[in-house]
Amino acid sequence: RASRKILIENCARKTIRTLVCFCETGKLPKHVFESDEEALDLLVCADRYDVQELKSFCEEEIARKLKVHTVLGWYIQADRVRAKKLQKSLALLDHLTFLCSPCNGKF
Repeated sequence: RASRKILIENCARKTIRTLVCFCETGKLPKHVFESDEEALDLLVCADRYDVQELKSFCEEEIARKLKVHTVLGWYIQADRVRAKKLQKSLALLDHLTFLCSPCNGKF
């Protein structure tokens, strides 16, 4: 007799619930992107299980909430999961920050 269980490893239970909710409804709870950690967990899980629509949505939401002091950390994570859309947003923010920073007369 076949088991009806699916083994999902290396993802928090809360993240799996969010993934399943998205697969069933196409929607996410509002709280998901309140914390960088939750957003990253969901992005990694979407990448791992090849849920491209969710991955793309995560990239867009993370990019929308980027802050200058978190660019490097997010860039490393985006590279790890091949989040191309997020990488482009991060690169743009990094360039804009560089262009807007005072040069103090030095070139």
